[in-house]
Amino acid sequence: MPQQRILVVEDETNVRELEAEILRGEWEHVDTAVDGTDALRLLAEHVYAAIVSDLAMPKLDGRGLYEEVERRWPAVQGRLVFVTGYAEAEEYDEFLRHSGVPVLAKPFRMADLLGAVKRAFSPA
Repeated sequence: MPQQRILVVEDETNVRELEAEILRGEWEHVDTAVDGTDALRLLAEHVYAAIVSDLAMPKLDGRGLYEEVERRWPAVQGRLVFVTGYAEAEEYDEFLRHSGVPVLAKPFRMADLLGAVKRAFSPA
């Protein structure tokens, strides 16, 4: 597992850095993106074992990222994990039910993030 590459997509700098730091405790290769558009550029360059993405972001949000991943790299869509604050949850309820992507509510525990990423490696 240490050779697996993880992608963190988060527009809030502090949250992005914290998530990446937590994940680097388990995996050596953790890349970061500031939004879905930035993530698509990285996805075109690398293969990721898991993608941890915020839902509400500028330019291209988590839903848009999911749709582009589904269209361009369908095998990867099962490796997504969303993180979200309670405020935007209602806005994304229907999408999250339809997509089946695991969701972590902010704030989350380190163990929850690590567990969600490990499960993303082998989606059911």
